[in-house]
This record gives sequence, structure tokens and C-alpha cells, in this order.
Amino acid sequence: MSLIHALHGWQVPTYLMREKRAKGFQTGDMVKAIVPTGKKAGTHVGRVAIRKSGSFNIQTAHGAVQGISHKYCSILQRDDGYRYHQKSSIHQQGEGKRAA
Repeated sequence: MSLIHALHGWQVPTYLMREKRAKGFQTGDMVKAIVPTGKKAGTHVGRVAIRKSGSFNIQTAHGAVQGISHKYCSILQRDDGYRYHQKSSIHQQGEGKRAA
């Protein structure tokens, strides 16, 4: 299968996964991954992209984290076609106060 590039006319190979879901996750789901050890250790929250290999890429506010296993991920919200982002819960001093 290939796509034709509209502007230049050359073909771009595409690879589609046979299943829409992998390990109970779907591309676009909001996930929280808690990775205990290794190079990618830490907590990552963001949108998941499922790779053909079965591992996940997580797009966070700080960039992409690649190659995360499904066993470290938990779903925060299923993909519903809308784009969401999370605000930080740290408020700056004086925010929300009005000067009289």
C-alpha cells in the first residue's frame, strides 16, 4: 500500500497495522506510564502511539518518549477524537488575585 504525495506525485510507502488496538490500547489514548528502571525511567503522561512492534511512543508536553512497554502504561482516557492537554497543578504566587 502506498500514498501518492499530492504536491510532487511520488509515492510514500505506508504500513498499516492489522488490528485497531494493541494490548488494550489504541493510538490517541491518554496514558500514564510509570517506568521503574532503565534509560526511560520516570513517570510519563501523554498521548500514546502504537508501533508496529507492539511497543508505544508517548507524546508528552516535553517531547516524545519512544519504546515504552504496555506493562508500564495505564489508561487515563480513551481516544474520542478530541485533543486534550493537562495543565500543571502548580499555581504561581498572586495568580487569581485581583488588585483593588
